[in-house]
Amino acid sequence: MTTLYVMENHAFVRKQAGTLVVRCEGEPPKTLPLERVTEVVCYGDISWSGAALRELAESGISVGMIGPRDEWVGRWEPRESKTIPLRRAQFRAADDVERTLAIARAIVGGKLRNSRALLLRARREELYADQGEIDALSALIERTPEAGTVDVARGLEGDGARVYFQAFGRIVSTEGYQFMVRSRRPPADPVNALLSFGYALLAHTAGTSVRTVGFDAHLGFLHSERYGRESLALDVMEEFRALLVDALVTMVIHRRIIKIHEFEQTPTGYLLKPAARRTFIEQYERKLKDELIHPVLKQRVTHRRAIELQARILAKHLTGELEQYVPFTKR
Repeated sequence: MTTLYVMENHAFVRKQAGTLVVRCEGEPPKTLPLERVTEVVCYGDISWSGAALRELAESGISVGMIGPRDEWVGRWEPRESKTIPLRRAQFRAADDVERTLAIARAIVGGKLRNSRALLLRARREELYADQGEIDALSALIERTPEAGTVDVARGLEGDGARVYFQAFGRIVSTEGYQFMVRSRRPPADPVNALLSFGYALLAHTAGTSVRTVGFDAHLGFLHSERYGRESLALDVMEEFRALLVDALVTMVIHRRIIKIHEFEQTPTGYLLKPAARRTFIEQYERKLKDELIHPVLKQRVTHRRAIELQARILAKHLTGELEQYVPFTKR
């Protein structure tokens, strides 16, 4: 699987003899054979030729878009899934309060467990010394199965995020990096800029996975319906925020892969400079290829494959092949 990232602002993408050609003023054109492209992510103001978009549509390739504040904007989708039975099951489950609640509980429990796992790993690596936040997350995990409504489950997730980011701030606040609180729009510091950009990339990956399986990406269980929001993609990515993005942000900071001077402060908050953005994408793609043991299949899979498998496990649950949805957790 090859993801084409188009990062040059005001670039123009066109088709030429079986290739995509990216042109940007003052730079030589860049080409990539269409047969190697499985998905496209654009950052900034990118223009496309009709022939290039038509070719992508015929090949079933989507184009994801990340906005100027490193936020996930949406995607151009060439065609809708034809998996009507799965979509019927998805909509029926979303209308069933008890089934929606069970799935929401599982997602929140998985996210909290993986957040705790990152703190435990940081403590083993002597990046973090406290026990209080770990114990607090453990207490929230124990309460999750008893959540009586989806709103209560969301409240537990929010409480867990506040506890977790208190600890995360101490893990990553080093060598010029300072993190006090999670701030999204705008990112108030370089750490928040890294997290926001990483989550935008993860949202694209999760969105591709749920569409590949055949879901309607806009109808979720933990995340409520909102016009234009890919709520199911957000549901699927929750279990991977700490395992993939937060772990990656910790790594690029402590290994000095991205340095503090590679950010710029703008009226809309901190942003990565173009070269640092490319570096982060390279590290993100490497992380997607890293392998880990799947808790259900007991097999080694890549992070990218694990995200898609969670969408497939959810599909099997909704269509009656699995009794419950089992979240992805790393011990």
